Amino acid sequence: MEVGYRTAVAARWSDMDSFRHINNAAVVTLLEEARIPWLFAPERPTAALADGVFLADLRVRYRGQLVLEDSPVEVVMWISRIRAADFTIVAELRPPGHRRGGARIGGQPRATGRRRPGESAHPPALAGRARLPRGVPT
Repeated sequence: MEVGYRTAVAARWSDMDSFRHINNAAVVTLLEEARIPWLFAPERPTAALADGVFLADLRVRYRGQLVLEDSPVEVVMWISRIRAADFTIVAELRPPGHRRGGARIGGQPRATGRRRPGESAHPPALAGRARLPRGVPT
């Protein structure tokens, strides 16, 4: 069984470029639309992250053209790495072979703006969303 959060996101007509492909910037928006409810919805155990995380790095590897007719596109996301100050999300837009993107998210308490040494910025529930290689500590 594959691990990961799955959701469908719909591309809009306005997301297309003049060649009828989904614009690269719109792909980033589709990833964001999938990521926000996964992490920040009030019923999620990771909802507290909304109080102090920021996008530290974003990379998208384009493997093919995405067209409006592919919509809605399935997005599968998982956490590939957890460190004290940040975690890495991998997201795939499917059908397979279209897009794979990732985002590194950093966290800090909103009240103080900084963490104490050794203090984790992430709730324990985050580890339950990870799909890590064997032997990698969470």
